[in-house]
Amino acid sequence: VFIVFFFQAEDGIRDVERSRGLGDVYKRQDDKDTKFIGEALKNNTSLTVLDLCNNNVGYEGAKAISEALKINMTLAMLDLYNNNIGKEGAKCIAEALKSNKTITTLNLGSNNTVSYTHLT
Repeated sequence: VFIVFFFQAEDGIRDVERSRGLGDVYKRQDDKDTKFIGEALKNNTSLTVLDLCNNNVGYEGAKAISEALKINMTLAMLDLYNNNIGKEGAKCIAEALKSNKTITTLNLGSNNTVSYTHLT
């Protein structure tokens, strides 16, 4: 499996060789694309930052990411701001965080009905 990610210069990742983050992935990711990212995260041993904000990640994408979070123990920051994961997607992520102890920063803002009450 070969996965290619596109970066925009203004995203702050200019030196991919030294970067530990995947910032602002092309901005056109949907559930299908996010499933591939989720599969890649299961085998990840170096990526610490994943910024998928302002994409079209829905429930299926959130579910794929959450399955990866149960296995991945290197990712520290996950940004899913302004997607469409909804209440059920947020619940999947919250459930995964019960076993994942490396995520220290998580942004689920502006996600179609997601509020703090949905995570309890």
